[in-house]
Amino acid sequence: MVDKKFIINLQGKEFITFEGLLAEFHNNGGNQIDTEIISKEPFIVKATVGGINGSFSGMGDADEDNVNRMISKHKIRMAETRAIARALRWYNNIGMCSAEELGGDKPSIAQATAPVKLGNNVCDECGAIDVSDKVKIYSESHFDGKILCFKCQKASKEENTKEEIIE
Repeated sequence: MVDKKFIINLQGKEFITFEGLLAEFHNNGGNQIDTEIISKEPFIVKATVGGINGSFSGMGDADEDNVNRMISKHKIRMAETRAIARALRWYNNIGMCSAEELGGDKPSIAQATAPVKLGNNVCDECGAIDVSDKVKIYSESHFDGKILCFKCQKASKEENTKEEIIE
């Protein structure tokens, strides 16, 4: 059974973190992780993990359509992390999707792997998963129902100010 501290809730759906997958891997006798670049355009990586439960492989991809702006410069590492996460899920017999396998409007690796309390709000713009309820309520009432973190609210206000000046 996966420790609940490794489960995050994003918009009502549960996902396991990479940290949780690694913990389960080591608890289940895992001892080897290998990766191989399959393609560079788009980035596709194959990961193979092994241990006392056998050997399992998974594929991970990353391109402009499935990573957010923060991760865009790091697509090769995102593809590798996604591949490893998928292989770890097979090895650990976990059907739940990992946070790292999500698309571009979801959390970055660093955000997704940090232990997070259930029920946190996700920024619709950058995917930050640490938006407080207070910021969420303000954002929804001032930004057309969108949940925006403080940084994205500030950026949106600056962009709107520029547009008003141009008009």
